[in-house]
Amino acid sequence: MKILLTGSGGFTGSYFKNFLEKKKAEIFTLGIKKIPNAKHFKISQNFSIEEIKKVILNVSPDYIFHLAGSPMESSENSLEDLNFKFAKNIILSSKALGKEVKIILIGSAAEYGIISDDDLPIKETYKPNPFNAYGKAKLKQTEFALENHTANCKILILRPFNLFGPGMPDFLALGNFANQIIEFKQSASHSSKFVLKTGNIDVSRDYIFIEDFVEIMWLLSQQKKNYGKIFNVCSGESKNIKEILNKMISNSELKIDLMQDDSRLRNNDIKSHYGCNKKMLASLGSYNFTNFEDSLKNLI
Repeated sequence: MKILLTGSGGFTGSYFKNFLEKKKAEIFTLGIKKIPNAKHFKISQNFSIEEIKKVILNVSPDYIFHLAGSPMESSENSLEDLNFKFAKNIILSSKALGKEVKIILIGSAAEYGIISDDDLPIKETYKPNPFNAYGKAKLKQTEFALENHTANCKILILRPFNLFGPGMPDFLALGNFANQIIEFKQSASHSSKFVLKTGNIDVSRDYIFIEDFVEIMWLLSQQKKNYGKIFNVCSGESKNIKEILNKMISNSELKIDLMQDDSRLRNNDIKSHYGCNKKMLASLGSYNFTNFEDSLKNLI
């Protein structure tokens, strides 16, 4: 089994690469940055379709897991290029293979946009209306993928909610909190009390542990009936961020005060946001999620 993986140097990609290595899969990686991997293909920052097609024709993969993407603007790529153009050129290039290939694309819960309490939990049938550039780019990716799903180019779209785990990026709330607490623990200061900066923490979100996500992604990808469809990947539960942070502080055994930093506040911050995972669980049969309390301890 040949697998082409993008985003292998990122948070989700690195976990999934480790998962695939345990499966003894033949892994090839693709991206704009150098990766210490003998089977890595580096492409230019504009995600040239000619370069991508050359790699795909060379590798002739059975599966393409496209995990590259980010909600953050970078100096190298625009949000639309990274979250839409890259996927678009992978899909178009795969159609030139002349054999069946399965493509797994990572969308985002940000595609849904602002949600009222009456629409919770969010189902895949909810009409998306994203309000930020990231959600809009991911929705364009989803729409293009559904339009181009064919018998030989099968496409599965996953919409993860809030992924978390050790090594998560700092721009995610729990990652930022964890990094601040880790710095406090490593501090040479003899201060008996620390101050942790937050944005608005009086909100609730749907969190799923990263190791659960990569396993669920793999399991969904192994069922032919799932292709051409969208799946929420989520816990189906809403957890209050302030309560989570207090548990993290308790786990740290440090004395930490909280301070709201106005620069961390977001526009259009939704009070409660969680997904419906019935479609996902119906496909899997069942799934035993990692205990949330135990997974929180691994963050710090």
